[in-house]
Amino acid sequence: LGCRLGMAISPELLNSALAYLPILFAFVLAVVLATVTLAIVVSRANWFPGTVAVWGLSPGAASAMVMLAEMYGSDARIVAVMQYLRVLVAALVAILVGTLMGSPEANSHGIPTTGPGVVWFPPIDGVAFTETLALALLGAIAAWVSKRSIAILFVPMIGGAFLQISGLGRVGLPA
Repeated sequence: LGCRLGMAISPELLNSALAYLPILFAFVLAVVLATVTLAIVVSRANWFPGTVAVWGLSPGAASAMVMLAEMYGSDARIVAVMQYLRVLVAALVAILVGTLMGSPEANSHGIPTTGPGVVWFPPIDGVAFTETLALALLGAIAAWVSKRSIAILFVPMIGGAFLQISGLGRVGLPA
């Protein structure tokens, strides 16, 4: 997951994000404030034990929130249900929006996304895939050495983003 997130960050994405930075910042701030407010209200109402509401309602990578909740002594099982239910709802909404607004015949590159023209197992770039495996291994080693399981997600994500942006390497995963 960390490698996939790092792979998504590119110079083009950063340039696009910088063009809309005030709007992006306002939306991120609004979402964070809304979820923090909701988490505080739910936590003070004692609907969940301890800090479960804070971790369960926090936006971000669900696996990271579950690991952080476990690291700080919350019930990771409840946090996992809350986080992955949020992911499921977000995925269903994305599918609904894509179905209502998108074209099922082709994506923006003109490549068919359904039907007989879909390439299910495209060739893998060996160098980029090897760099990705090394990055994932580095994340696992960092988590093992630091005794912080969250490093297995953040080291490949930040490292992959750095490689993509700097041009020093590429992150490549199978489709």
